[in-house]
Amino acid sequence: MGKDDNGRCVFPLTSLQIGDLQSYLSDLSLFLAVESKKFYILVDNRPWLKDLGSRSAHWWQLMVTKYRLSPFANTKGRRERKARNEASSTASTAESKKFERWFSLIDASTLSKKRVLLPVKKLRNSLLQSSELHRTLYGFIVFEVSWSNVRGINYLNELQTDTSLAVEAKSMRRWEFDSIAQAVGCLSSWFSGTLYEKHHLKEYLDSAIGIFLS
Repeated sequence: MGKDDNGRCVFPLTSLQIGDLQSYLSDLSLFLAVESKKFYILVDNRPWLKDLGSRSAHWWQLMVTKYRLSPFANTKGRRERKARNEASSTASTAESKKFERWFSLIDASTLSKKRVLLPVKKLRNSLLQSSELHRTLYGFIVFEVSWSNVRGINYLNELQTDTSLAVEAKSMRRWEFDSIAQAVGCLSSWFSGTLYEKHHLKEYLDSAIGIFLS
């Protein structure tokens, strides 16, 4: 990639899986910092704040994998809930038990040999009304991988299917922000690329903010 090829710094991703957990509705993109020999996976959770519409199937998958353990979730909400629980809030305890019952029911249905039809629409509305989802899947998550930590790559490109790329890395860094704007505001604290790369990453993030607001 040449320095004049600005459009190839960022590549959209149709899906992202880390371990056995997958991100379903988030806007995903890959930023290549070639000069720094790193790449960044950008996870924008703002679509979770919008109406899910006909994507109830994604909700089903999300419930099965227990989104509370997802690497794509913002742990700030988890820490805030923990603080409320430690304060012995009766309302919070009752809400937590309600969610545990839902997850137990979903897990049990996946292990059953019989098909069980759950009220997914009612479950979705209940979750939205309680704002529990918005406290967990929100904000902007960044994963940084250095090429020096990559141990293996598996690439698959077939006709009429999305290209699949699997990367095995020794380690990766992760940052979470309340919003893209917050990430841009402290870009120097988490992005260690060159000035050229920083300029194009900021340019992309600024445009992402504008696209969502338009």
